[in-house]
Amino acid sequence: MFWFLIYIPSVYLAWQQGLGEVVILDTLALLLVWFLLLLPNRFYKPKSYFLVSLIFILGCLLYTKIGLGGAGILWLFWFPFLWNFFRPHYYVLELCNYISFRFLGIFFIHYKIWTGSITSFQVFVVGANFTFLCGILTFLILEILNEARKQRHLLLTHKNTNKKLQNKIFAYTEKESKLIESLNYKETLFKEIQHRVKNNIHLILGMLNLDREKAESELAKKTIESAIDRIQSMGIVQEYLFLNDSYKVIQTKEYLDTLVNHIFLSYGRQDGSIQVNYNITEALLSVDKAIPCGLILNELMINSFKHAFPENRKGKITVSFQKSDSGYFILEIADNGIGQKSEKSKSMAGMSLIQAFCLQLRGEIEIEKENGFLVRVRFSLKRITYFYIKNTDFISSTKAKKCRNDWF
Repeated sequence: MFWFLIYIPSVYLAWQQGLGEVVILDTLALLLVWFLLLLPNRFYKPKSYFLVSLIFILGCLLYTKIGLGGAGILWLFWFPFLWNFFRPHYYVLELCNYISFRFLGIFFIHYKIWTGSITSFQVFVVGANFTFLCGILTFLILEILNEARKQRHLLLTHKNTNKKLQNKIFAYTEKESKLIESLNYKETLFKEIQHRVKNNIHLILGMLNLDREKAESELAKKTIESAIDRIQSMGIVQEYLFLNDSYKVIQTKEYLDTLVNHIFLSYGRQDGSIQVNYNITEALLSVDKAIPCGLILNELMINSFKHAFPENRKGKITVSFQKSDSGYFILEIADNGIGQKSEKSKSMAGMSLIQAFCLQLRGEIEIEKENGFLVRVRFSLKRITYFYIKNTDFISSTKAKKCRNDWF
């Protein structure tokens, strides 16, 4: 708006002097500046460069067309421009710039320092024009310089950030190499420990086999055989860990399949009168969950082979390990043999072990004695579960008994 108010006397003055080119040039310059300023706030830096170039071209054309006097005392133009540039408070100093043009112009005219016929009105109009141009030019150049400073600061920030990141990457790489070296060393130690555990298990089994051969009583032989079976069940876990380079997780299907086949080959009848059917789903269990499952399976299958089918009776043993929709794992071992005998002493030790293994799983156990013998163990991977046994001869009451195992 301020430039529009200055535009009117400027065009009037140029029209009086017959300078139509100046009128057209001023009009086009005003329209172009308005167009650039009214554009959306994008491409600000290119617009700033364009306006600076436009002001420079305008001054050169005025000087070329009508001489130094009509060009608005161009040599005074740099005084307010440099003042604004080095003291960038152009909003406050615009009045000072105008006064400097006004009084310096009158001073040069009065003392005839400036040659040519220049009226006070011409000094007023030209001074006002170029005072405003000084403000715009100062603003644009300052914005360009500020943008350049921002770019330099941003570039310096990026360089410093990249340098810090490189230092961090180097430190992390060094730490990673040390961790990898430490991990490789621990893996080597772990494999060595597993190998020694495996050898020790074989050594223990060999010693137990020697003791079994030397045992005189039948009870001692059976006790040693039970110990051998349990150690072999744990040895299968160690064998799996050693062969699969696994530390904590075991594939239940591979592990339980191997265990079932091992028990069948060790205790199954050659005539095939006892069949074994098993359905084991694939799942991942930690070692502290897989070992109790294997020991429960070992105890129950061996018990079924030994006691469920006397006098060469034909029968079937079923093993199932599934995961329910609610997230629980269910291990079920059943046979269609003669069922559990009424004497408690014969199976008290084995069932006590199964109860202890179930406690390790933090699960619950169900025993059914109709049409054979069935044990169902249900557990989850949660922290706290409940343990109960029902329909067994080891509890005097027929009601379910629950006890919370918070001590795990």
